[in-house]
Formats: sequence, structure tokens, C-alpha cells
Amino acid sequence: MKVKFLPLLSLLSLSFYVSAQNVAINTDGSTANSSSMLDIKSTTKGVLIPRMTAAQKTAITTPATGLLIFQTDGSSGFYYNSGTPAIPNWQFISTGATGPQGPIGPTGATGPIGATGATGATGATGATGSKGDPGDGFANGTTGGQMILTMATAPFAPGVPVTMTGDATLAASGAFTIGANKITTTKIADNAVTIAKLPTGATSTTYLRGDGTWATPSGGSSSLTTVTASANITLSGTSNQFVYVTANNVIVTLPTSPFVGQTIYLFTDFNAGQINAGSIGIRQSGATFQNASNFIDVALTRVRGIIIIYNGTNWFTFGY
Repeated sequence: MKVKFLPLLSLLSLSFYVSAQNVAINTDGSTANSSSMLDIKSTTKGVLIPRMTAAQKTAITTPATGLLIFQTDGSSGFYYNSGTPAIPNWQFISTGATGPQGPIGPTGATGPIGATGATGATGATGATGSKGDPGDGFANGTTGGQMILTMATAPFAPGVPVTMTGDATLAASGAFTIGANKITTTKIADNAVTIAKLPTGATSTTYLRGDGTWATPSGGSSSLTTVTASANITLSGTSNQFVYVTANNVIVTLPTSPFVGQTIYLFTDFNAGQINAGSIGIRQSGATFQNASNFIDVALTRVRGIIIIYNGTNWFTFGY
């Protein structure tokens, strides 16, 4: 066996990585690909590729993509794996010249008929034919604004002109007019007329008087609201009220905008307090008590209750 020794400088320029299965020879110190027995990197030298049979090539386990071998049997030559390690696809690298073109094969069977082409342009219009016999046409009316209606039976041919009768008329201009006093109560559905269709002045708070005018009801209420007052209180002017005062020195302020006939029932269990009638005042004994008045002054004595009624000008009191 003959062994050659490389000069020391050449050995120092190469990097060897050796494992149990493969070898890497390069100048950058990288490890070999796991599917390659020998992984060589160089830009200045070639390599002698491993040689094996087709069976040996097929038996390589998970060959790397791009793995190259030289097959010695069958179609010998260089083969590389163009597939993946999991699904190899060995491709032969052909280097021979292209052979001559073979003879032309026989003509194939005729294919199916193609789709129909687009319709051609329309031809010129022919000459106008002779005029036909006149039709029966429509009968003339007897006055303006008449209508031509179809007959009541088949074939429902046009009838003679007729004049519209009933609650409406039709003028020759096409104007359709409903006659005076023709829309009666029997022709209006129940609950069909809304406030918007009524004369001006109709609202949800007005009523129609017998003379045809709209009016607003005068103030007033038959309801009675119960109020318990343990502290100063101001009453509203929307309803009659029963006020039960349960503490001393309570000021009960009467409504500033009462309705005519509004009644306040004031009751207390011998508690002292005041009634504030504001600028309207409480009328009593020929005098008007405005603003605050003691319960005892209003009723002249300590009583259990006071009735206060508004007459449109002042409040009037009754003790009980």
C-alpha cells in the first residue's frame, strides 16, 4: 500500500469531521449531511463519486435530496435523488446525443363536431306589405267625459261610450270629481278618521262643540290624591288632595296655579303649623291672608281639619 503525505501547510488548510457513519471534508468546519457517507466542500477540486449497482442505490436509507452516485449496471451512469429522503426519486443524468426523430404516427379519429357559431347579422328589412281592411273601431260618444268599457260577457269586446254615474263624475279633461255630500257615514269605516284629518284646532286635549268649533275643557278634577306631610310640602294644582300633617311646624304651600273648584282637605292631630297661600291668599272675614298663616289663625281655633276651596280668585276655608 502506498501512502502519500501532504505538506503541513495543505493539511492545516483543511477541516476533517469524522463520525461513525459519515465524513466531512471542508475548510469551514461544518459537519456532514446525515444521508451522505462523504460530504466534501471545495471550489477548486473535484471528487470521485461512489460507484454501486442499481439494487445498492435503491437500498440507501433516506437518501438526501441531491445525493449523487454512479450506477455500474443496467443503464449505467450518474444518478441523483430529485425527491425527498422520505420519497426518493432517482433521476438518470443523460449525457448522450439526441437521436433522430421517429416516423409520424397514423392520423387519429375525427373529433366531435364543434359548437354552433354565432348568428349572422340581420338582413335588410323587406318592403312594406299592402294595407289591410279597416277594422270596426270604437263607436263615437254622445258627450264629453264618457268612457269605453268592455262588455260583461266573453269575448269582452269594447262597448259603446257611457257616462259615469253615481257619486263621482269624470270630465273630458280627465278630472275625477266626487259629488257634494256623497261621502256619508255608511261609506267611512269605523275608527278610520284620524285627528290629522279633522279641522284645525283638534288635539288630544280639545273637544268638538255643538256649534262645530273646538274648545279646551276648563280645569277641574274629580280625583282625590292622599298626601302625608311630616315636613314642609308644596301641593300640585292637578287634583283635589287630602293632606294629613303628622308633625309640628309643617308649612303646607297651596298650589300656585289651582283649577277652579280645587279642594284641599287638611287634617292634623292637634299639631301646630302654617298654610302658605302665596299671592292668591286665603279669603276670610272680609280679609285676604297671603303667604303663610298659622293653622289656628285660619280656622280661628285648634280644630282637627280645614277644607280649602279655590273659587278662581281666592282660597276659602271651612273648619271642622
